[in-house]
Amino acid sequence: MNGAKVLNRLLQLFVLFNLILCVINISKHVNAYVLSAKRIENIQAICESKGIILKTQLPRAYTPKKAGTILVKEMSAEESNHLAKGILNSALGEMTISTEAHTQESSSLKGKKNRVYSKGNETLRFKGEDIIYTSHNKQKQYEKITVGQAQILCDGFIKRLSFSKTFNQGEREVKEKEGGIELTYYARFEHLPLFNSYLRFWVTDRGIEEAIIHVAQVDANKEVQTKKNIYPIDLVLFGIEEEIPIAFNKDNPIYITDISLGYYTLTTEGMRILAEEIIPTYKITIEGLKEPLFVNAYTNKSIK
Repeated sequence: MNGAKVLNRLLQLFVLFNLILCVINISKHVNAYVLSAKRIENIQAICESKGIILKTQLPRAYTPKKAGTILVKEMSAEESNHLAKGILNSALGEMTISTEAHTQESSSLKGKKNRVYSKGNETLRFKGEDIIYTSHNKQKQYEKITVGQAQILCDGFIKRLSFSKTFNQGEREVKEKEGGIELTYYARFEHLPLFNSYLRFWVTDRGIEEAIIHVAQVDANKEVQTKKNIYPIDLVLFGIEEEIPIAFNKDNPIYITDISLGYYTLTTEGMRILAEEIIPTYKITIEGLKEPLFVNAYTNKSIK
């Protein structure tokens, strides 16, 4: 009996020892792809010497990543009706349903029309790959809208969507601007934000004034299982000045306000027709630029 207990104890110790070794090996592997504090200090100093001030934390991890595939599917009339009933919280018979011509005639939208649902001060417009909600409510609901109040409003809006789970478990980006708060909810792929699949809200003292819905579906059948190395953010920033389309110098610096590692398509044209590859991408937001810069993390080249 004692011998059996000793053997059992030895087996437990053996299993524990192997678990510890496994954790140590995993830790070594992960730490090999994490920027040190010294490297971060160095790139901050280099950027400042060029007139680039970093006002955000840098993504430190750069473990190998795999690519994927997405497809933005055009909604059928039945799907549009279902979504409109949820967002406008009304039966179809209580809405005004109409169509309108596209204001921008791209190759994919030529000859097609927007489907528009209206009720009272609210409008839902299906415009190409985007679904746009607008509210013309002029009544003030808050003395001064806070981020917390805006998040509650947006979370309530998302619950009315048939694909709410995609964004409830996603990444959230908050920007406080003059006149209101912009909240963007991103879907996730490989635990990172998918920049091509988002809900973007503009919230003011009058509540949600606008929501832009752009949903991309990940094609699990076309996922690339092989992981490839990506560039760390310090090497990306080392030559970033060549990609910035505005003048700056040490005496007249520019400010990088956000850097995120996520997934983005190499091209966006034709997304509704063909599946598009998504790759690891750095999204770099610069004060004074209307749109962020997107940098291919595999090649360290900007995505135009």
